[in-house]
Amino acid sequence: MSSADRLALLLAAGFLAAALHGLGDTDIVGDDEAREAGIVQEIVAGHWLLPRFNGDTLPDKPLLYHWLAALPCGAAGFSEAAVRLPSAIAGAALVGWTARFAVELGGPRVGIAAAIAELSATRQARVVRDQIARERARLLRQLGRLEQARGAWRELAARGGPLAAIAWVELAKVLEHVDRDLPGALDAVGRADVLVAHSAGLGKPLPLLEADLARRRARL
Repeated sequence: MSSADRLALLLAAGFLAAALHGLGDTDIVGDDEAREAGIVQEIVAGHWLLPRFNGDTLPDKPLLYHWLAALPCGAAGFSEAAVRLPSAIAGAALVGWTARFAVELGGPRVGIAAAIAELSATRQARVVRDQIARERARLLRQLGRLEQARGAWRELAARGGPLAAIAWVELAKVLEHVDRDLPGALDAVGRADVLVAHSAGLGKPLPLLEADLARRRARL
């Protein structure tokens, strides 16, 4: 094995270890991920030839990911971590391939820089995705489609990204003022508190959210 291969393998292994940490901690709540998980469950149940979800056939869905996800689900039982495992492995393979190709072009330093750039691009794509989800949730709320807005905020909160604390605050507002569910609102505030405190511990305080949560907690 060449030094380029070893470096690529090391970087891929590091990415995979980071991706596997907490892979199954968040529930499957979004419509898209729920559909993918449902297709995997159908494959494990024996409907492996065509993608099926809620009794309907989805001929436009490519099945490779679902077949791969069905392997750990069939072996160890269905779970959030098992159904997400192929995505984590694919990400690690992409990082490793990028690093290996870059090492050939410019040496180890270029390989490491390329792998970091790939990780940054992936992270930026997630940030943009979350920002779009936030604007969608706000638009649904403004249109009075509160049930859909609630689901959109809950999906964003479950992702655990940088906007998750905002999503929990928005959920707390809906639970308090629309549903009159004060215990649920207080739970959402508590979840937001944890995320805000974690961000402050990383040197990224969120003073406006902290103040809002303090007022909301005192009222509840």
